[in-house]
Amino acid sequence: MTPGLQAALDHHALAFLARRGIADEPVVWMPPFSVLGQWTHTRSEGQCRVDDLHSLLRSERCTLPQAARTLGAPLPLVRDVLTRHPMPPRTPSRKTWKQQLAERLNDEQLRRLYLGEGLTFKEIGIRYGIPDMHVAERAHECGIPLHRPPRDPIPAQWIRQHHLGQGQTLGEMAVELGDSVFRLRYWADRHGISLRRYYRREGEPGVSSYAEELGVHELLGPLLADKSDWRRLRRFAVACGHVNLADAARAIGCRQDVLCRQITMLEGQFGFALINRTTSRYKAMTTTTRGQQVATAVLRIEHRIETDRRRATLEKS
Repeated sequence: MTPGLQAALDHHALAFLARRGIADEPVVWMPPFSVLGQWTHTRSEGQCRVDDLHSLLRSERCTLPQAARTLGAPLPLVRDVLTRHPMPPRTPSRKTWKQQLAERLNDEQLRRLYLGEGLTFKEIGIRYGIPDMHVAERAHECGIPLHRPPRDPIPAQWIRQHHLGQGQTLGEMAVELGDSVFRLRYWADRHGISLRRYYRREGEPGVSSYAEELGVHELLGPLLADKSDWRRLRRFAVACGHVNLADAARAIGCRQDVLCRQITMLEGQFGFALINRTTSRYKAMTTTTRGQQVATAVLRIEHRIETDRRRATLEKS
């Protein structure tokens, strides 16, 4: 019971009485303490001091029965004291996101970062540790115009040609188009195009030989023989180039939980951590030292495979 809650309850009680034509009855009525026998008003106040009760209830996870046992008073008495002496409103222990943003970033700095440097609200939020929705709200209050133009719809012919004709997955199409998988799925549904599932499980031939040639076979050797392991390694290397796993999953074309599970499987196979976990989705993802070594080795092999493939294509032509 707080003063604000008590005032709200009294207001609803008065409205309830008024709707029934009762205007001369009090909202709360208490019998004289003489009818309570030994629990007189003086004794109740002495056995359950208001300050002690409020201090107990402010502590973490302290319920009314626990406070009653600590004070050695009956639970009805504790409830009666709390009703007559409500808890004072608790002052917030931490500042709101809006207050923190106002302290760390003024209007001119926000305008320079967004319009001058071209940073997105998400990137600004990550830099200052503020959720992007509050950064966008602050920009709207400051009258900062959005510099991102509205996106055009994705043509049905383009989706049919790449997805049905060329057999590209939604993730591959999103990377080529520079868009998101969710938007591609939305426009495919709008155009009435039934999506198919394509699996990319074929491995690159000679990956182990490339690893030995580049001197990274000792690091990646146990995971190069299996096609699924190599696919997970490639996904991890791509994910290291993004701010967080959510953005990486959108670029790859898979769900975030799938990508997290695949990275966890790789960590179990390697026996060491690849990325530093964080509990906040507003902090940028970081890779461990050994995780960066793995990602660099995979990218070197990928670059070498692509170079040899282009050379072979030129020789044939």
